[in-house]
Amino acid sequence: MPLDLEALRTLVAVVEAGGLTAASGPLGRTTSAISRRIAQMESQVGATLLDRATRQLRLTQGGRTLFDCGRQVIADVDAAVTIVRRQQEDSRRDIVLATFDSMTLFYLPAAIKAFAARYPVTHVRIREMQSSAVIDAVARQSADFGIANRIPLPPNVSFQPFLTDAFVLACTKKSRLARRQNVSWKELAGENLIGFATGTVNRTLIDRATHARNIFPNWQYEVQTLSSAMSLLENDIGLVVLPTSAITRRISASAHVAKLIDPVVSREVGIVRRKEETANEIVAAFLDVLLVVREQAGRRQARHG
Repeated sequence: MPLDLEALRTLVAVVEAGGLTAASGPLGRTTSAISRRIAQMESQVGATLLDRATRQLRLTQGGRTLFDCGRQVIADVDAAVTIVRRQQEDSRRDIVLATFDSMTLFYLPAAIKAFAARYPVTHVRIREMQSSAVIDAVARQSADFGIANRIPLPPNVSFQPFLTDAFVLACTKKSRLARRQNVSWKELAGENLIGFATGTVNRTLIDRATHARNIFPNWQYEVQTLSSAMSLLENDIGLVVLPTSAITRRISASAHVAKLIDPVVSREVGIVRRKEETANEIVAAFLDVLLVVREQAGRRQARHG
């Protein structure tokens, strides 16, 4: 009958403690129970392990061989158990993703659905915020990674390009522009526009590009979220300027979307992560799925664009 792991633990504990009595505490057994276990081991291997002729604990040659081997086996098993437990903890940990709301409308639902099929017990926490706050959350380690517009980064954060996102116009289907595929910024003169708040990355990009052409859009309504913008649009209060990635099925069904040209204004969106930090298996898997979803969406847009 082969020795089990607990038998080896008993022998190692006795030797390391310096005696049967001293080992009773760490092992949680009585001295007599430990003595019987050692005797069973000796019977199993057919050799004496402890020299009982002396008052001080002393291993026989066979006992020394078994002790050395047993200590290494226990260390290897304990290390393997630790790795397995960490892997299990990783598979159940939360992923914290910081991003802005348009990503949650277009790319993230498909990515989360595909990811959940592989890691059904992992919680995905989405924190919606502006790009500057996204980058700050990543830098401060309160988010595993983020999706943000390209803006100046702190030294410990990297930017991996994810997509180039052009701004488009959404209007009600009874608007004078509802049959147009392309609309120039100049043609929006006099229209009440619904757009991003002053000082946001998107608004800055648009104003910089249009002002360079001596065009000054009429931002009659400023909002913080796309849901607010769409609510105003559905009530025929104004026309909405938004990024292509925010065009959901709901928007496509209820509104007409046209490309904004002269100039075409785009934002560069990327994945932001802390430098010199290797993503664990779960985060890496989510990023892989996200990139696949982006490629699939790009092919669909190319077919219909």
